[in-house]
Amino acid sequence: MVEFIIGSFIYAKYRKKYKLKYIFKSWEIYPSILFALFYIYLEITIWQQNYYFLPYAQYIKTATLLSYIPLIIKWKLYEDENGFILTSPMVLATLCLGLGSKLNKITMNVNENYMPSFPSNTYWTGYIKSNFIDGIHIIGNSHSHLIPLCNTIDIYYSILSWGDILVRLYVFIIIYNAIKISNKIIK
Repeated sequence: MVEFIIGSFIYAKYRKKYKLKYIFKSWEIYPSILFALFYIYLEITIWQQNYYFLPYAQYIKTATLLSYIPLIIKWKLYEDENGFILTSPMVLATLCLGLGSKLNKITMNVNENYMPSFPSNTYWTGYIKSNFIDGIHIIGNSHSHLIPLCNTIDIYYSILSWGDILVRLYVFIIIYNAIKISNKIIK
């Protein structure tokens, strides 16, 4: 998720010319940043083939996603500029989160509760070994089902599915809109 947090900062600052300092003046951004730093730590432990935290992955993911609630409340992301709820940034982000989670769940259900991964670059970086299995992910093969929805997007330090991309889009939408609204309110 770190890449989408950084992406939202870069997009807001350089593409839309918003100031980032306003969002950092309130405490609401810091729980999300702390979880992002924890995610970096988790990626490093996985890189070292230490899967201690893996059984708790679902709880960590849930806590991470809940860490964005203070931003939603502080910057009123639950309504749009006209006060409507259905067209709010929170609704769009939640739809991305729900669809991404559902795609991952469907993919795992048809693959006997495993998420097949198709590594390429991660072999080169050492993130994944050829005998990789961690209880959730397995190395995919021609017998895997719904291969386009499996973990096929290899970014050198992780392998993502389209569902993972949609879940991370939730983060991008929340942070970007918090920056946008903070600039409008404070100016």
